[in-house]
Amino acid sequence: MFFDKMAALGMASEQHHELDLPIGKVNVYVQGNLASRNVVFLTVHDLGCNHYQYEEFVAHPKVRPISERAVWISVDLPGQGDGEEELPAQYTFPTLWNIAGSLKNVLDHFKINLK
Repeated sequence: MFFDKMAALGMASEQHHELDLPIGKVNVYVQGNLASRNVVFLTVHDLGCNHYQYEEFVAHPKVRPISERAVWISVDLPGQGDGEEELPAQYTFPTLWNIAGSLKNVLDHFKINLK
């Protein structure tokens, strides 16, 4: 049912990208048309979640007017992607400050202008 909703929005599939950021490798999922760039939402999941947290929200009928003219870029933090192995014991998870700073690299990768 979810993919039917997404297809109705022209977003039947997400584009998956792996990016190497200062905080480590992250999975990034793009829903919508990057070429339009009219409205861009950059999302980061909640604790214990990943990009799936936003899929139903984006496909919800009440969000449709926004989703039809927006692109959604969802970042899975290191170790939170589908099927990823557990992070090694010696891994130091990045601070919130470092995560926030690395998100600019995601926008730069997709040539999203902040102006």
